[in-house]
Amino acid sequence: MHGQSGESVGINTAREYFEFARNLAFLDATGHQANDFQINNAFWQQVNDLSAEFHEDHRFLTLPGYEWSGNTAVGDDRVTWDTITTGNFGGFDAWVEAGADARLVIDSNHVSGRFTVDDIGLDEVVLDGGGLERKIRIFRLPTRNDCRELMRSVEFKLKPVGDNPIWVRVTTEDGFNAWSSPIFIYREAAAIPADSG
Repeated sequence: MHGQSGESVGINTAREYFEFARNLAFLDATGHQANDFQINNAFWQQVNDLSAEFHEDHRFLTLPGYEWSGNTAVGDDRVTWDTITTGNFGGFDAWVEAGADARLVIDSNHVSGRFTVDDIGLDEVVLDGGGLERKIRIFRLPTRNDCRELMRSVEFKLKPVGDNPIWVRVTTEDGFNAWSSPIFIYREAAAIPADSG
């Protein structure tokens, strides 16, 4: 979901990074996350400008941010990002190898919470940010998922005449979305008998 470009420790330009993520990798979301010590004001503005340029509602979510580097000998383990979602959701997966005292600390403009990592289970904990479905969901992903198929029946109304494009979206347990290509159901206008009227 996030990466870097040649302006930090990656390759190519930040513009090429967003172009690849949206147009070649067909991702739903990405974030440019250069190391904090490699970002100056001009580059931070460039990342924000590119994020705004490439963001497309309901197609491609961009998350400008940076990777906290903790400029110390032992570093710092922290994920920091700024985001505005427009009806979708953004998130991240964290793989943690830590002792029982490891903690997850969330501080945002709308919610705060502190959790012992060992206390985070498969059932989600929801921090409600108030209104507009603003919330943070915290849960552990299973170490193994044996579910390999899904069946669902859905009834919906079609337009009486013309194209009826239908898309299928699947949201996986870790929040990623997969979309089908459009499926078109076409209905022709019914013939009107010559003697009607």
